[in-house]
Amino acid sequence: MRQFEQQRKFDLCVLVDGYRPASLDESNGNIQRNKASDAFEFAVSAAAALVTNIVPTPTNRVALAVAGVGNAVVASGGTRDQLTGMLKLLADIEPSTEPDLMDAIDKVFRSIGRPQDLVVVSPRTIPALGEKMIAMLSGRCSMRWYSVADGSIDVLVERPRPAVIETDPWQIEQVAKGPSESTTPLAN
Repeated sequence: MRQFEQQRKFDLCVLVDGYRPASLDESNGNIQRNKASDAFEFAVSAAAALVTNIVPTPTNRVALAVAGVGNAVVASGGTRDQLTGMLKLLADIEPSTEPDLMDAIDKVFRSIGRPQDLVVVSPRTIPALGEKMIAMLSGRCSMRWYSVADGSIDVLVERPRPAVIETDPWQIEQVAKGPSESTTPLAN
């Protein structure tokens, strides 16, 4: 029953890890580069979906931080202009081989204060500096790391699955044999 439902109020910061690897081996470099780009783009899209769903509620206090070539923070009070600013920030993020996540978190604390929760959306699994991040956040806020690489991001957004083309085995057999005498052209 609706009378028992409660509105959830969010106080969080979404941090986008703009990581993309630089060097890839030559043998399958294009494939690996495409996968890295796809993972980065999916992380950005997931962050956009998350803020688009949470920001419009004026009782939510939401900030978006990006760590890429440069770091930036945008806070929102629920207005359309603020949401547009967040989406523009996501559209303009430039990936980096070494995004400074610690600096981005520091900018969040200096800009908006201490959020209750920090949600990191990343194309990679938690890096070695994850322990430093946890120590920095200890007692300040909780952190959750959602990764494209390990699939943990799937709890936030649904990932598109590759299209599967189903074919009839009989058709494959006929194509392999080529046209037969029994094949008649279609009449117009």
